[in-house]
Amino acid sequence: MKLYPIGTIVHLKGIAHPIMIIGFYQVYEEKVYEYVGVPYPTGLVSTNSMIAFRPPLIEALLAKGYEDENAKKLDRAMDRIVSGISAMHKKEAV
Repeated sequence: MKLYPIGTIVHLKGIAHPIMIIGFYQVYEEKVYEYVGVPYPTGLVSTNSMIAFRPPLIEALLAKGYEDENAKKLDRAMDRIVSGISAMHKKEAV
């Protein structure tokens, strides 16, 4: 799965202000979320200002964050890890 890079600003369904992506694959209440973000432009003012979210909540891409070769390598590595975890869960379900 291609993820937006750190620093990307998105508009989420049901959220009035833009959100800037600051991390990936966060676990919250035993669920895994592809993204974690903070309100833009205020940023991280407390841990309560962070929001974990999944791609279906993204309503609009407002600005794409900086992406270099290292970011692309990280994205490919995370894709392999997530694919491996998904395959393990499918085997366990059978």
